[in-house]
Amino acid sequence: MPAAATHPMRGARPTRAAGPPRCAARRSAAATLARAAATRPPAPASTELPQPPPPLVLGAVEALFKVRPLFDAATRRARATIIERAAAIGVDWSAETSALRAAEGDWEGAIARCVDEGTRAAGGRSLRGLAYPSYYTVPFHAYPQGNLSLDAALEVGVASASVHATVFASSPSSSSSSSSAGAAAPSAPDPRGDDRLRSGYSSACLSLLRELESEGLLSFAVPSPAADDEEGGEQQAAAGTAPAAATLRVVDFGAATGLSSLELARALGPSSHVTGVDLSPHFVAVGRVEMARRRLAAAAAPAPAGAAAPPPHERVSLLHGAIEDTGLPGASFDVVSMCLVAHELPRAATRDALREARRLLKPGGALCLMDMDPLSPAFRRIYSNPFALAAFKSTEPWLTEYVSLDALAAVADAGFDGASVRARACSPRHRAIVATAPLGDGGRRGGGQAAR
Repeated sequence: MPAAATHPMRGARPTRAAGPPRCAARRSAAATLARAAATRPPAPASTELPQPPPPLVLGAVEALFKVRPLFDAATRRARATIIERAAAIGVDWSAETSALRAAEGDWEGAIARCVDEGTRAAGGRSLRGLAYPSYYTVPFHAYPQGNLSLDAALEVGVASASVHATVFASSPSSSSSSSSAGAAAPSAPDPRGDDRLRSGYSSACLSLLRELESEGLLSFAVPSPAADDEEGGEQQAAAGTAPAAATLRVVDFGAATGLSSLELARALGPSSHVTGVDLSPHFVAVGRVEMARRRLAAAAAPAPAGAAAPPPHERVSLLHGAIEDTGLPGASFDVVSMCLVAHELPRAATRDALREARRLLKPGGALCLMDMDPLSPAFRRIYSNPFALAAFKSTEPWLTEYVSLDALAAVADAGFDGASVRARACSPRHRAIVATAPLGDGGRRGGGQAAR
């Protein structure tokens, strides 16, 4: 697994593993690499989207990953590495996934209920009989059924903790000086890496939203800094200062089992309610079981003093739906978030999801998006290495489409106020993007230059 790769919160990603010694495929790939080495273009400028290795080079390496024994070996090794890292940060992979599997006696029935209900509970529709889009039915994240897999859903929490443990870890320089005695060694995995990544997204978004609020481009009041601490604003609620006003309505696109939804509810404070939408009924079913487990644990704990507001898990609803066409009522939400989803989609699906987000938002509502930053040095190191890129692409089939999409321009093109589109780093490998829906005749209109 490339050291700088990021996990999209859906499952394990295979890394490159050695195949049979001197196999024909490896000899052929080596010869092609030697012939094409001189065609490698110079590294792009830091403000330009990264370019992949030459097609001959990348194609030769990708051919290795299409040899089934090599791919299977890589998958097994990657999975073992992720499980080993989980153990190193104190996560018992087997015990946690087994306990979660045992928490529901009829997974098949739970999944079927998610499909039947769809988004009707929020004013949408059932997805019974829905034909899943072709991009969603390919092998994904080393699972043959991709996200339409119970195993992937059961393992997403422990896998995210393991893979994101490396997000903030330092790594040796990719330059020739990395082999010198003074080169920095990689730091140890961080048990809180997943939490830091999610809270970093929230912090970056809240900071950017406050800027937009100060410029008069936002229709709602951004929670104060005191509300986005470790307790997610519940400390204010316990003190009796939680707002009793209208709820801040939020939609979380590609919510999976609700990890990102819980963080949104925490960061946006006790007056928020988050509707998580995901196309996998398996992830939605597992997420609902996890929310129920949280409620049971909270009920068994001592009640906090004061007039406590509902905790985050009481303010999250998970629904089965397509983010490109949720069926939810338009102009009804204050925030739409899309966390680590865009790189899992073809460009056309991303554009459709952005247009749907624009439809759902009230005038002055906010889009918040977080994903890998193609301009970051960490991502460029992966993208310029044919072996690292081929390993990455073997489980991320839409990666090159994501990288070739100018996300900031796509947001403005979807109808958001171009003057409001802006981005900020939230980890060494990720960036947050925010924008607002135009306020109307008195507000600024879209089409302005997106700020970088």
